[in-house]
Amino acid sequence: MDNYKQKISFLKGTFNNRFLELRYRQSSFKNELEVNRLAFFLIAVTSILFIQNDAAILGNSPEFVHFIELRSFFSIFCIVCILLISRLKRFYHYDLLLAAWLIALVSILIYVDLARPVSYSDYVVIDVLVIVSIYVLFVFGLWGQTLIALGFTLACLGLIYGYKDFPVYSRLTILMGFILSNVLGFSLAVRLHYLRRIDFVRRRALSYQALNMSRIALKDPLTGLWNRRSYDDQIMGLFDNFKRYEQSFSLIVIDIDFFKRVNDTYGHLAGDKVLKAFSMLLKLSARPGDQVFRYGGEEFAMLLNNSSLDQAENVAERIREKLQQTQLLNDLPELKVRASFGVADALAEDLNARSIFHRADKALYIAKQSGRDQVVIATDGD
Repeated sequence: MDNYKQKISFLKGTFNNRFLELRYRQSSFKNELEVNRLAFFLIAVTSILFIQNDAAILGNSPEFVHFIELRSFFSIFCIVCILLISRLKRFYHYDLLLAAWLIALVSILIYVDLARPVSYSDYVVIDVLVIVSIYVLFVFGLWGQTLIALGFTLACLGLIYGYKDFPVYSRLTILMGFILSNVLGFSLAVRLHYLRRIDFVRRRALSYQALNMSRIALKDPLTGLWNRRSYDDQIMGLFDNFKRYEQSFSLIVIDIDFFKRVNDTYGHLAGDKVLKAFSMLLKLSARPGDQVFRYGGEEFAMLLNNSSLDQAENVAERIREKLQQTQLLNDLPELKVRASFGVADALAEDLNARSIFHRADKALYIAKQSGRDQVVIATDGD
């Protein structure tokens, strides 16, 4: 897609098309689950490990005991989030869970910062790292991340300027650190949201291109019908279902009568027109669920799923009669196109799909030998 960049709002971090944004979020959040599950676990372990640091700062005090309870509760909450995140099916549930977890995390950090000694400044580095992490590591919504990060920043600055005993130059340094961490974090988040969506659009375009190439490889270029390769794939699937679940299906093999005479008399361009018009007639005559193939040359095949031999015979006879009543080429009114049909269904004694085609093709041969323009049903002994 040449205009994929125009599909994305850079500052919003979303696609301009709401439907495309929903498709992206639903497909991408599953990849983020594993990363966040690991992040929840690591932060839960880190929270427990910081108990030793709390002991060195607070000693054996009531605040230290309270810290242990708080960190233990948060670690349990992380484990619960890990279990819940494995069951999520929709991205908006993921957004809510991640936002709740981040709010719990920053709330605990603010409480811990408030309870520590007023002169203790090492925790500021941790707060700065947390701010950048909110923007970069926990991706759900750009403005949701920004609000949580800014809320945490304002709370930390309120503690520093309202409750902590820091020198003026330290406060200014910390203020600049918080501002720079938000600017850096927001810039990185904007860029990440943008690049992730560009990657999604590119992968989506490549997927469509591969799908189209696959369809082209399975289509006959002249008639637009499925080709021989597609026929082989489809009949193998139907035969497998027949053997496993006894799901019946039938095959009609069709051959245009005296097609070589059409080419010799009217030319190959007229012959191509006949093939295309005949293919269109087959497609329009097929029932929902029936599949039409150009098997090769002037020979065609139809696969009829969940159809008995009698039903397949009725379909073939209806097509034959419709062909008799149809003038395929209006510019050649004297050209009367007819076709012969061989019909067979899957039998329990069939060892493979080729045996079904063999019986239908043999019935077609009998139709040709018996005067053409008729439907012949394969018998069990064929």
